Amino acid sequence: MESMARDPESLAAKAVARHLVKIASYRALLACAVVIGASTLGSASEPAIQQLFSFPCPPQQFGNCPAGYAPNVLIQASDGNFYGAAQLTTEGTSNPQGGTLFKITPAGQFTLLFTFSPNKNENYLNGNNPATSLVEANDGFLYGTTFEGGATNNGVLFRIGKNGQGFAVLHNFCSEANCADGGTPGGVILGHDGRLYGTTAFGGSVNTDCGVGCGTIFRFTPATGLTTLLAFNGSSQGGSPGGLVQGNDGNFYGVAGAEVFRFSLSGQLTD
Repeated sequence: MESMARDPESLAAKAVARHLVKIASYRALLACAVVIGASTLGSASEPAIQQLFSFPCPPQQFGNCPAGYAPNVLIQASDGNFYGAAQLTTEGTSNPQGGTLFKITPAGQFTLLFTFSPNKNENYLNGNNPATSLVEANDGFLYGTTFEGGATNNGVLFRIGKNGQGFAVLHNFCSEANCADGGTPGGVILGHDGRLYGTTAFGGSVNTDCGVGCGTIFRFTPATGLTTLLAFNGSSQGGSPGGLVQGNDGNFYGVAGAEVFRFSLSGQLTD
């Protein structure tokens, strides 16, 4: 980490990588600021959309959005309610900040569970800009990641109860030397084995075509913490991976750069 901090080109490259990941996410999400329900009335050719909740946000510059804005994908948890993250709470700037975690019932009752807020030094130590969707693990807690924030401003892995209690940062990304544990994580998924798996957009190894590292695949358990399973090399393996999905064969699949890959728990990566 110290060697990277002294390298302006690496810092600039890392900032660009993080910015590109965030811009891609914002473009996909900023146009959507409502939670909707779909039903079929009369016949399959006559679907009806019912708005359950609107995320209000003032249009003026530097608007404050207490409920959050730019909501991500919802999940339905074991209690039957829906849970999600909104990416920001400060709109109208070139670098929107914050974000929220929320619950909404099938009837549309909204509950704000948590707000990603800065401390007095304007540092988001609990995370900043929550990424993609949450996942409910076997312990009943909700887990997720943020693109930025945390001890190194490279994102965090967090946990929160469905009642909004017990929020905790479980891992600060880029906290290992040379960012070996990766930075700017995407979302996490629950593996068949009950453990969490995910990817990061950069980091992992500085000896790659990416300069700041081309991203990682990681695993997390509360008992053992975060383990980096693979660092992409940016050439034959691609780089800056998106999210993962686990197939029925037990292998993980995803996209990295121009490559579609398969990853086995034995550590093998194939195109």
